[in-house]
Formats: sequence, structure tokens, C-alpha cells
Amino acid sequence: MNETEEIKICKKCGNEYPNNKNYFSKKGNKLRDICKKCDNYSRKERANKERKSLSKSRIVLTEKEERSFSKKAAQFNMSKADFLKLVILKAEAETFIKIDSRCFDIFNSQIMGIATNINQIAHVCNATKSVYQTDIEDLRMEFKNIREWQRKLEEEFKMIDTSIKYTNEILTFDNI
Repeated sequence: MNETEEIKICKKCGNEYPNNKNYFSKKGNKLRDICKKCDNYSRKERANKERKSLSKSRIVLTEKEERSFSKKAAQFNMSKADFLKLVILKAEAETFIKIDSRCFDIFNSQIMGIATNINQIAHVCNATKSVYQTDIEDLRMEFKNIREWQRKLEEEFKMIDTSIKYTNEILTFDNI
């Protein structure tokens, strides 16, 4: 150290160093109050702390899904990680559609119950050899109503499925 050089004390470690840019980092036009050693150590400490707080997750995609995912991330000029975070954390609740598969099960069990009842009626009619025209017409009308209801239900689900595919919304299926 030269006798003419001013000495500066690091506020963090308390060591004395010459007051120049070899020992202290610049902050604007002035030199910082902590030495470069302490500054580097603080930066490494902060980086380690941030690294420890990170949690890693892994997703598995097919090649087609990967291409689509990469293309969408590129459209937004984002990295894949940032795009995925945006989609997961910022997605509106309305974009998620939850389909309860129990409605299909209930519908199928009701149809099967009706079919069983029709079979029982047919067995009784065949055994007694007596069939009333009004009973047959009633059964045909009920069967026609069931078919119409089933057709409408299928159309509704096709419309929902089409709109989901069209808008690229996210689906979750329970117990399928």
C-alpha cells in the first residue's frame, strides 16, 4: 500500500483495504461500502438461498405434445418453463372443466333398468299370450322418448367436446 492511498474499512468484515476499485465494487460514481470479497460472498449466499427454495417438477410429453408446447411458448416469446408457470399459476378457474363421470354411470344404469323392465313385460306377454295394443303403444312411446333423450344428451356432450377442443381448454377426468 502506498502512503498516499486512502484506506477504507469494509462495513461487513471490518478489514482495511485501499480505497480503490480493485478492492471495492463501484456503485454509480462511488465505491461501495463493502469489499469485493464480502460482496461476492453475499451474492453466492443469496443465490444458494434462492436455489434451495426452488422446487423441481417433471412432466412427460409425447413428441407431438412437446412440439405443440414448444410452439405455443415460442408464440408468446417465452421460455418453456416460464410459459408453463404462466399457464399453471395464472390460468383462470373458468378454463378448467371438470367432468363428473358419475352422470354417465347413472344414465347407463337407468337405461339398463328400463331395458330389464321391458324384458320382464315381454316375458309376461309371451307367457299369457295376451297383449293389449295400448300397452304396446305406451312402450313404443316410452322407448321413443328414451331414444330422443339419449340423442339430445349425446349432442350436448359432442358440443361440449367440440368447444373444448376448439378453445384448447384443459380437462380433468375423475375416475376414468
